[in-house]
Amino acid sequence: MNFRDAVNVVSPTGRQDADAVLLADIRAYLGRHEAINTIQLASFLDSDSFDPSKPVVVARSGEGIVGVGTVSPGFNLLLSHIERDEAIAALVASSVRRGIDVPGVMGPGDAALGFAEHWGRLTGGSFSPGMTHRILAATSVRVPTGVPGTWRQMTTADHPKLIDWFANFGVEVDHAPPQSVERYADAMLSRLGQHGGGLIWLDELGNPVSIACYKAPTATGIRIGPVYTPPERRRRGYAGAVTAATTQLMLDRGFTFVCLYTNAANLTSNHVYEAIGYEFVSHSMQYRFHQSNVVDDAENGCS
Repeated sequence: MNFRDAVNVVSPTGRQDADAVLLADIRAYLGRHEAINTIQLASFLDSDSFDPSKPVVVARSGEGIVGVGTVSPGFNLLLSHIERDEAIAALVASSVRRGIDVPGVMGPGDAALGFAEHWGRLTGGSFSPGMTHRILAATSVRVPTGVPGTWRQMTTADHPKLIDWFANFGVEVDHAPPQSVERYADAMLSRLGQHGGGLIWLDELGNPVSIACYKAPTATGIRIGPVYTPPERRRRGYAGAVTAATTQLMLDRGFTFVCLYTNAANLTSNHVYEAIGYEFVSHSMQYRFHQSNVVDDAENGCS
């Protein structure tokens, strides 16, 4: 790649042949850092065409991709790893010019901050930090000892309990408003999709006490989440045990690595995952956008 080439932004055109080439290029680019790009890559691998309701902006330099931004309606713009700093300004300008409405941005630390700063300069808006995640990955497992009970696969019969658990997870972890927690829980369950599932840990009496879900396979990896234990069942090793069991099952199924996102501020969960073999890959930052009443002309930016 010639790093003197200018950065420009392209998007799906609706032309089948051109979009097929772009999709293949995006998959290859995101696969260079599979664990960092796991959310985006899993989505692009799950379909052989672009969804018109989910905008995609792709920064190119010469013939090569140097950054990708994707948007699901109502969610933060999701940013890939960035291979040229100039890609960030180009992606921001293109997104604003196209009127892509996003509440914020999520992506690798420096890239997400750069995107938020450029967005603020271009629109006159402001931004504030949201949650900081740590992306962790494991290629082997250290199974915790001394945890009573065993695991089984979740079934449809578990769905009512899981809706309750996921609603509580939404309130506790994602601060979901009470009026939308049931919709949040339904969406979390549906996002497991046909490629996902979960293991439920049963205590010595056979009671369900914890769950670790798996979903969104990529080329060689798969992601775990959510992991949830009701508050009254915590501090007994269940979360570590069920996560270790789920990780080992995924590795046994042939995945090279298993990854997960954890709240950087939650020292307990970070310790639990690292104790069973997970290692730090990257930070993932969130920034919330606050619109200004005055919006600069995005055409004056890089496009």
